[in-house]
Amino acid sequence: MDPPPITLVMVQGPRKGETIMYEPGSTIRIGRVVRGNNLPIKDAGISSKHLTIESGSGKWILRDLGSSNGTTLNSDLLPADTPFDLKDGDTVKLGRLRRGSLPGGSLPKQITEATEEMIEGMRKKAERVQEYMVEQRRRAKLLWVRLRGRYQTL
Repeated sequence: MDPPPITLVMVQGPRKGETIMYEPGSTIRIGRVVRGNNLPIKDAGISSKHLTIESGSGKWILRDLGSSNGTTLNSDLLPADTPFDLKDGDTVKLGRLRRGSLPGGSLPKQITEATEEMIEGMRKKAERVQEYMVEQRRRAKLLWVRLRGRYQTL
């Protein structure tokens, strides 16, 4: 028994708004490039050969092909080269999540605060490194002066 046709609705990304239907017996190959894929999506977060969807045993089966940024089915990150059955209403996400693509257009408050703390810590560490380097240069000059027979600081 063949599964019903599958309809892919693109809700985000460069192909947003497109709806594509495939008949049973089809193999859908999704990737960043045209070569080897029948559904190319030009997005840096998608691998050149990202995933396949094919019909078999009366159902549609999705398989991540070892993509760099992964494939999410509903809210689960899929392991590579493992078949997963698709059902009506499933959501498939490809590639990486970018800052501007989060709901509401901003990062959650906890992430923002943690990032600000990390940046402040890095700034303080950079200041300490700069002070250390200045001190090392001062000591190198002092050593050079002593080697020349003078015992004065610069």
